Amino acid sequence: MQSCLSCGATLSDDDTACPQCGAKVEARPNPVLVESLAFEMIFIDQRGFTLRVRNSGTAPLTVVRVTYAGQPTEITNLSSEKGTVKDGRLTLEPGDLGELTFRTSYSGSSGVTYDADVLTASGKSYRTLVGFP
Repeated sequence: MQSCLSCGATLSDDDTACPQCGAKVEARPNPVLVESLAFEMIFIDQRGFTLRVRNSGTAPLTVVRVTYAGQPTEITNLSSEKGTVKDGRLTLEPGDLGELTFRTSYSGSSGVTYDADVLTASGKSYRTLVGFP
């Protein structure tokens, strides 16, 4: 709910003028939508690398691919309790948590970390470090 800037009366969403004092209601600014992805946890097992990610922004985001050490990977599993998995893509609404598992043909050295980049449909890239055990 918005209040009148002149008299403080409560305004409804449809009001163009204050019902109490008649002052013109200013247009509400549109919220700025920000895409942001946070890494919650990383698992490494025989299935591959699993990244648990959270949409920490205010805009929906869609994960479209993952690279590892600059090389393409194969996404083998996508899941989310609230998000959407469709056509090999994971879409998360703000606050949603999801998991993506990928395999890479790149064989790095044990104990060394490499960049894993999660790329979204908007063209943004989010990086974390992952290493072979």
